[in-house]
Amino acid sequence: AYVQDKASVLDFSQGALRATGNPLDIAIDGEGFFTVRTPEGIRYTRVGQLQLDKNGTLITSQGYSVLGNGSPINISIESGPINIARDGTITTDRARQGEQLAVVGKIDLSNFSDLHLLNPEKDGLFNTDQPSRPANGQIAQGMLEDSNVQPILEMTELINVTRNYQSIQRFIDAEHERQRRAIGSITSNA
Repeated sequence: AYVQDKASVLDFSQGALRATGNPLDIAIDGEGFFTVRTPEGIRYTRVGQLQLDKNGTLITSQGYSVLGNGSPINISIESGPINIARDGTITTDRARQGEQLAVVGKIDLSNFSDLHLLNPEKDGLFNTDQPSRPANGQIAQGMLEDSNVQPILEMTELINVTRNYQSIQRFIDAEHERQRRAIGSITSNA
């Protein structure tokens, strides 16, 4: 029996959340993807390193508009501190203009019935033909999601695979030598 490479599968399990202190860094705690608009159309991502462009539009670090209710989210730069609630509602403090809180928008979180049908693209984006559905994840402001890969465990697994490969190679070499001696013994006795 030989090993057959049938497919590659992406691991969509959540990575550890790391505090950054930046109010425009957001992470998804649980399932879901941010919905963004790119020149190629609607895409999905878990990368939450956001910023405001010169027009006050909330964008990703690659310049893609983050969507809320299907439209780009615009925040006036003079609105004061930006607060993002766990459900994705964005508010600003407009106390100096007589208002307590101003709701600016709500970040769209999408999920899909089959994550393995998401097609990876550049910049941490995913594309799919599946219809999206609302996600149950919550947003953590001032946090970023790290990779879900644990390097120490992966290195340990790589060492184990290498040792197993070497062990099998030694067995094959020993069997080859045994067969060579057996054939030599038969031909010398003949």
